[in-house]
Amino acid sequence: MAAVIGTVARHFQPPPPPPDAPTPFRFAEPGSFSRRLEAAGFADVREQTFSETGTFPGTAENFWEMTQEIVASLLTMLSRADEGAREQVIGDIISALRALEQDGTLTFPAVAHVATARKA
Repeated sequence: MAAVIGTVARHFQPPPPPPDAPTPFRFAEPGSFSRRLEAAGFADVREQTFSETGTFPGTAENFWEMTQEIVASLLTMLSRADEGAREQVIGDIISALRALEQDGTLTFPAVAHVATARKA
């Protein structure tokens, strides 16, 4: 997903979303989810970070098709571009995804921050 969003951002340079916007990377900064839980009054907050290799069982084109179905904001930006610019962006997205593809599977780094807490 980062390859897609990064490519679109490079072309369109959208303004950053508000800090509390429900984006896929809202809590990407380590500790940000824990701070939010503490601010909401939770106690005994603990956070762990897990790094894995993620896979998507399909091609770059398959991933792009799936992404279009779940990320409406990307489609909004693309719809505002003229046909030539849109084709360029999609071509760059597919190229970025192909760099992650091997034998029909995309492989990418995946990081998850998992927090636990107790209701105070």
